[in-house]
Amino acid sequence: MLRGKKYGLLVNTLSVQEPAAAPTLTVVSNWSSSDSCSVTLNCTGLNVSLISSCNGTFCSQEEGVTSLSISLNHNAVSCNHSNPVSWSQTTMDLKPLCPLYRGGDQIDINRRTTGKKTIGVILGIIGGVVAIISIVVGIVCWKRKMRGKKNSLQLFCPYAAVY
Repeated sequence: MLRGKKYGLLVNTLSVQEPAAAPTLTVVSNWSSSDSCSVTLNCTGLNVSLISSCNGTFCSQEEGVTSLSISLNHNAVSCNHSNPVSWSQTTMDLKPLCPLYRGGDQIDINRRTTGKKTIGVILGIIGGVVAIISIVVGIVCWKRKMRGKKNSLQLFCPYAAVY
């Protein structure tokens, strides 16, 4: 004690952790038919493993393993390994594991619509709407010009002659 003041001792603990190691994703079993697909996977990361069953639209996983997770996004299964410092991911395509499966939204090897075609359809619809709006505005401008009206529509018809 110095001059009536108490001083405490502050203790900090510092631990150093390595970044999360890349997990491994291996196939335990797989089976498919035209209307179903079943894949069992093992996700392993630094002394822990997680078994998951995927049916083409959903992957279930066992409880209790907090540093590993498995998720299904479209046709890819991802195994994530994390720690307080970082995370790492390994991905596997399910299409080759379910060659006969033709159902569901996730794994459909005979699907005719690709992402590029979908974007083309959306752009075509937008272009059509813009064309229709342009035609309607042009007709309105032409009718106003023919009637000789010189009102606020000139904002929309910049090429209308002012007499």
